Amino acid sequence: MKQKSNQRKKRQKQSQATEEKQAPQSNYQKSMSRRSVLQNALLYTAGGAVVLGGAGWFVTRLQMQRQESRLQDIGTGTATVLQIHDPQCQLCLQLQRETRKAVNNFLKEDVQFRVANIRTEEGSAAAARYGVPHITLVLLDQAGAVAHVVRGVTPADELTEIFKRRLKLQPE
Repeated sequence: MKQKSNQRKKRQKQSQATEEKQAPQSNYQKSMSRRSVLQNALLYTAGGAVVLGGAGWFVTRLQMQRQESRLQDIGTGTATVLQIHDPQCQLCLQLQRETRKAVNNFLKEDVQFRVANIRTEEGSAAAARYGVPHITLVLLDQAGAVAHVVRGVTPADELTEIFKRRLKLQPE
């Protein structure tokens, strides 16, 4: 009888050992496999690149907007394209995109693009000084005198031609 009892205990121990071997790995053990570590590293690297790229784009955009809003640069020896702009106006935003494309056809030393936001004191003063509403470009020569006024959204290729004629610029 004692022998049967010992055999039964032995079988139970063997059965438990087999179950432990076949038992699924814990989540921690699964997540720490070499493949999963490499996959996570790749995922986090890609995610980090996207975040850093977005941050870089944002900083560049902020710097560009700050530069474009410097109205005190008008009349300092460089021809200027001044947009009278309302940031909540879709037509103004469309004109801004087209104007940037056109200005990029010329050297930065020859022409500068500036934006007078009519929602700021300085921007509304500029609109009043030139007597124009938003959705307007005021072309100013090197001395800051008005050379031409463009009203409404105008395609970039037309703006390029206007800039050449009115500001006497040569494309790159």
